[in-house]
Amino acid sequence: MPRRGNVGTRNRRGAVRDSLHRERSEHLRTAERFARRSRRGARPAAGGAVSDQHDVRRIARALPETTEDAHHFRVGGKLFVWFYPERVHPKKPRVINYEVAVVAVPTLEDKGALIAGDPEVFFTTSHYDGYKAVLVRLARVEVGPLRELIRVGWAAAAPPAVRARHDAAPARDGRSRSPTAKRGRARPARSSPRGGPARGRPKARRRARS
Repeated sequence: MPRRGNVGTRNRRGAVRDSLHRERSEHLRTAERFARRSRRGARPAAGGAVSDQHDVRRIARALPETTEDAHHFRVGGKLFVWFYPERVHPKKPRVINYEVAVVAVPTLEDKGALIAGDPEVFFTTSHYDGYKAVLVRLARVEVGPLRELIRVGWAAAAPPAVRARHDAAPARDGRSRSPTAKRGRARPARSSPRGGPARGRPKARRRARS
């Protein structure tokens, strides 16, 4: 007689699998959106505004709980954006290339979607094969898309406790959002000028009597 197994366990596993699939699909949609934006015009025209290392530093510093050293930005001890340590000569130490940023991504599927979508902006090297980070040519992307990508990198690298403290992601302007900011705040009941009962209570009593 075949084993039926635990139906509840199978259902839970299915729910987890569906949740992971939805999350992965959302990551891929985000990556593809970045690539579409860069193709449509996020890449600056000749003489247009371009990103540089100063934009990377400014965006990263504005994100919650970020720590910085000369070339790296971390959240919770994990890297989320840094400048590319390029191997210029095979027998010499790597040299920091400030024209290329390395940004963490949630999945390898995201990385592949970005590179396939716009290889002139996004690329990788053998050193980063199998690593959830994509290389970005700063001179070929505007600040807006770069800010979005670094924010996603922050969320991908941040430990769950850090994300929870900041409502799972930083705000669009780079400032942290408190989980209770502008929502769920209990407002004190307004009392009448003479210290009588708070407004609205008599109506509540009348409804209770009916």
